[in-house]
Amino acid sequence: MPSGIYIHKNGRPKVQFCPKGHDTFITGRDSSYACIECLKIHNFIYPIEHKDAIQKRRKQHYIENRIKVRQEQKEYYENNREEIRAKQLQYKLDHSEYFKNYLRKYHKERPYISRISTSKRRKRIVSFGQEGIVEFYKNCPEGMVVDHIIPLQGKLVSGLHVLSNLQYLTIYENRVKCNYWDGTLENNGWRKKLDVSKNFN
Repeated sequence: MPSGIYIHKNGRPKVQFCPKGHDTFITGRDSSYACIECLKIHNFIYPIEHKDAIQKRRKQHYIENRIKVRQEQKEYYENNREEIRAKQLQYKLDHSEYFKNYLRKYHKERPYISRISTSKRRKRIVSFGQEGIVEFYKNCPEGMVVDHIIPLQGKLVSGLHVLSNLQYLTIYENRVKCNYWDGTLENNGWRKKLDVSKNFN
């Protein structure tokens, strides 16, 4: 038998070098006898060169299997809810500067949205419970932020901007909590999500 050739497991002779010149004794071949290094290059370049065709096929597949795809996505999210949330929070922390610049640009281009949001928050500022709020903000420890225990813009209930509704949280804790409310005045249910995020990381 010539040098550089040996019998493949399916009985066909295996050449050491593929047509592209890769040493398949090092890179290896898959079960279909294809050079693994060539496959890696193909899998990287093909999506770039055929981006429009791939998007068109995916869109067509989604249109034809809309109900099935949505059901699969919903099931996956329900089964991996905590891991997905943890990844999303970690991504936001790793790209915090990008999100800051994006939000700044977004509100600059859409000032009417900012006015509506500000107007809603101002409605939560009442005439009572304001004593000591300024000092509470001034005394905020370094690396922490002031948070409303019951969110000002909750989905079901909105809290008030009063001293008794304020607390100190780290930036990470504040993002994990978001607008969560567990139905109690203490509102500590969000800390379960914090524990899951720490375990995931």
